[in-house]
This record gives sequence, structure tokens and C-alpha cells, in this order.
Amino acid sequence: MLKNLIFSLLCCSIFFVGSMDAQTSRMSNYPVGKTSSTENMYGTNLRYLLDAEEKVKTFNLQGALLSLDSAVEQYPGSAEAYVLRARLKAKLGMATEARQDVSKALTLNPYAVDLFGYNGSNGLRRVLALNPSSDLRPLDIDNRIADYLMNVSLINSPESGLEVKSALLGEVLYLIGEEDYKEANLVALELADSFPSSYLAMDLLGLSYLKLGNADAAIEALSKSVSLKPDFGIAWFNFAMAEKLKGNTEAYEKYLNRAIELNDNLTKAYFERAILLKSQGKPQEAIDDYTAIIEIRDNDGKALINRALTKKILGDYTGALADINRSIEARPDDADLYFNRGNIQSLFGRNLQAVDDFTKCIQLDPERGAAFYNRAVLHFKLYDYVSACSDLESAMILGYEPAGELMQFMCSD
Repeated sequence: MLKNLIFSLLCCSIFFVGSMDAQTSRMSNYPVGKTSSTENMYGTNLRYLLDAEEKVKTFNLQGALLSLDSAVEQYPGSAEAYVLRARLKAKLGMATEARQDVSKALTLNPYAVDLFGYNGSNGLRRVLALNPSSDLRPLDIDNRIADYLMNVSLINSPESGLEVKSALLGEVLYLIGEEDYKEANLVALELADSFPSSYLAMDLLGLSYLKLGNADAAIEALSKSVSLKPDFGIAWFNFAMAEKLKGNTEAYEKYLNRAIELNDNLTKAYFERAILLKSQGKPQEAIDDYTAIIEIRDNDGKALINRALTKKILGDYTGALADINRSIEARPDDADLYFNRGNIQSLFGRNLQAVDDFTKCIQLDPERGAAFYNRAVLHFKLYDYVSACSDLESAMILGYEPAGELMQFMCSD
């Protein structure tokens, strides 16, 4: 389906600036070139490029080729013209000539081949500042404590082996919630000494060790917890995380599965398993786990954005956009959401919409250099070199280092 979409976009425009007529009409309003002159590289040359685009729309491919020949002849230093001519030649079956143009473009500007669409969305991914696939939003610590309160009836559960009024229990939970893990460990040790037959005390002791990074001590305590209560899903999850800390991937995966089997509402276990599945090259199974979280927690925003990022990996940009749109409805002031949606819009060829998203991201987070950088990339694709170079300068000022190299190739006089 994605291949068909890309092919249809190619038929509409060799420049991959999107399939909407509004983009072409708005593009004519952009200032062109790095100066106000219309006789420089991005003035006269741009006229030929736009002329070629119009001819492609009327299926006058030979005429478009002539326009691109003129662009190259008038300005042989235009990497963009070589790339766009290479794309058209490839479309016309002129493979050898297309490769020659690509080679020439690469000598002029190593970014141009990816930036101007010869390698499709995969090439653009190499230029854009994208959140890596591992850049996932973790569940908050209060969700961990909520799992204890919801899944273990602490006050009304005599089987926990704890006295109902034990102040130590509440103190451990509070300290974990406050992320004071050293103090939580001391109190958990006291709790375990007082109630050595309590699966819950052993689990909390194991969790406190886990948070301190002591995997061996965590595993010892958690082993006691699951032996006292083999169907306690939360302890199996903590056990899995301890094995992960030790690098025991097989046990980590096994215990995650065990935790979910025992407690199918344990959202943090689904979340962790989704990350593992993605690392194993199983994005669709990861999507299933994010979907489970979304259903359990009523459209959880963090699961939605992570599902969107995973759908993006599969090329399901429509599904990814739908998830991010739902997230934005719930959190309209979240700069990360606009940044991610801008990236997806870019890969989907919706360049003007991507510019709008990066602009919104910048309004919410003016210090985000990567947003200025990505907006610059989109401005280049829309031939707005003035705005693009200005954004790259802003990205450099904010310390986003990749902007400097792109600026060297795209904004030098």
C-alpha cells in the first residue's frame, strides 16, 4: 500500500512536495533564494524546477526533462537539479543516466539525494532529526504504586502476611513513590525482618534493591516472594526487571510473559514487553501490547504516542497520524507530540502540515534546536531557502550540531 502511495505521489510531482494542490499554490508565496535577487541559483534555477513540475503534472515528461536540462545548464552547481533530473530519468527508464546525475549531485552536496526525494521516505529519514525507536515514554512512578494498590488489596488482604496497621508498609510505598530508594530499602529490610513469610514484604524489598541497581539482592528477595505466592504477577514483573538488569534476556522475557499471564491488567508489563518486542524486530506484536494498554487505561496518551512511533516503523503513517492526533486532542500543549507528528507528516509527504507542526512545537518549546532543524529541512523541500537557512542558524545557536553541516552545504553563497 505504501509503495502505491509513493508511486501516485511521483506521478503527481517529481519533487515529492505532497499530493495537495494547496502546497503548490502556497509555495509560490515563499521568498526564493538566499538573497532577494531572482537571478541567483535559487531564483532563475527555481523557475526551471517549477516549470518541470508543472509539465510532469500534465504528463509532459519530455518537456519536464528539457526544463531540468536547462536548470543544470544554467547552474551546473545545483545539486537539486541533478537529483530531480535523476528521478525523472529513472522514471523514463534511463537508469545509467540517472545514476550519473546522482553521482554528480553527491559530489556537490551529500544531503541533496536524500533531501530531494531520490531515495524516498527512507532517504528523508536520514536527514530529519527523528526520535529513535527506543525513545519511548516510560510509565510514571505513580502508575507503579497504583498497580500495587489496585492489584493487591493491601488493607483487606490477610494473605499478604502483613498486619493491616503496619506503618512500615505505607512508608515503603511512600518512599518508592518519592523515588527515595535508599531510605525505602532500609524500611523494606525492616518490613521483611518483621514479616519474613510475607510475599508482599519480600516483593517490596526486591523492588527497593532493584531501584538501587542491586540485581542479585533483588533476585534473592523476589525469588522468595514468588515462592510464597506463585500467582503474584507484580513480583514476576519485578523479577523480570531484575533479570534484565543482569542481562539475562531469556529469563527477562519469560518472566514478563508470566506476569502478563497472571495479571492481564498489568500495564507496565505490557509496556516493557512492547519495548522488548521492538528490539527483537517484532513491531506488530509490540503494537498489540500498546493496544492492550490503551484499552486498559482508556486511551493512555503515552501508549498512544509509542504505538504511533511503532506504526511509523512499519510505514503505517496513516495509523501513526491517527494515534498522535488522538494524543494531541488529550494534550494540546505537549511539544513532543507536535514534533513527532511533524516527522510523520514529513515522511508522508505532507510538507506544509509538517512545517505547521514544527512551528507549533517551537512555540511550545522555543529551545528545541531539533525542531528548528526539521522545519529547515521542510523549507528546503518547499524551496524556501531564506526561511530554511534562518532556521538552521537558530538550531545552531541552540546547540543542535547537525545544523552546522547542513548549513554548510545548503546555505553557503
